[in-house]
Amino acid sequence: MGETMILEVADQRGRILQRHRLGAAPVSVGRGLRNAVILDDPYVDPDHLVIEAERDGTYQFRDLSSINGTWEAHHRRVSDGAVRIGTELKVGRTTLRFVSADLPVAAALYDPSAQTGIVGRLLEPRIAALSLALYMTTSAGLKYLASPDDPSTAELLTPGLAGLLVAGIWAAMWAFTNRIVAQRFRFLSHWGWAMAITTGLTLLAIGFEWIGFFTPGTDLGAVEGALSAVLIAWLLAGHFQLVTEWPPRRRWAIATVTTAAVVGLIAILGRPGTFGAGNVLRRGASLKPIAARFLPASDVEGYFARAAELKTAVDRMADDSTGSADRPAADSAPKR
Repeated sequence: MGETMILEVADQRGRILQRHRLGAAPVSVGRGLRNAVILDDPYVDPDHLVIEAERDGTYQFRDLSSINGTWEAHHRRVSDGAVRIGTELKVGRTTLRFVSADLPVAAALYDPSAQTGIVGRLLEPRIAALSLALYMTTSAGLKYLASPDDPSTAELLTPGLAGLLVAGIWAAMWAFTNRIVAQRFRFLSHWGWAMAITTGLTLLAIGFEWIGFFTPGTDLGAVEGALSAVLIAWLLAGHFQLVTEWPPRRRWAIATVTTAAVVGLIAILGRPGTFGAGNVLRRGASLKPIAARFLPASDVEGYFARAAELKTAVDRMADDSTGSADRPAADSAPKR
């Protein structure tokens, strides 16, 4: 036998539907289920053509009097002929290509469906949708607790919808990248992951706001900034996990370097209040649904008692100052 050949079956768009190795036995091609190569093409006969091996190791094809015929690549109808590597035949809307068995094929595509962990769970649509719902619930709850009156449904949902829109644009960019790199779109997974990290960042900010409320003199802006940077790095590493086949160490290394570069750029630009005491000052703006006895302040009676003590102390200091100022004048008066 000569060189081993592979019969490739392609549709109108050039997509490979199946492959068949040619051997010594005849290979029948058609829509009939008894054929060696079954074509799901309504323009192909049940028994369309047959490919047979010759004694010298070559192959010949023979059309079986099909209705629409067998055509060569140069749009010429043929009834039989030799089959060589590179030969293309058209039957109905299907293309038959003959290639060498030694022809290299492309490397396997990365399949993110094998992912594990939190990001892997987001590949399930219901988990990704749950992440979006959790963010909307968190956003609406925080808006309600921070409002001095009863907000309407639109007022409760508007901040969350705005966050979903921004995160949706961010997720769409990652999804298109995912499509290019891994032939997967995964928009909902990217969106769910972005909203999960956004929810974490929101709860982190609220947590430090409460800490700043109970301890007004404590400046934890640097700690909050460091934890926020970790979450942002985790955000990037999660997107990398959905898109690439990088190992975890490489994903985290690139995400960490990228996050550090962004934080450094913010520091160079010198935006005041990004990290540091500016955050402490802004934490008293929203309402805190907490009983007065837990507030870091004294009650009304204690306030007035303390004010009276301060007033007495100030009056005493003023009297002492006045007395010390008048005494030299009295001593310097002439004696009679």
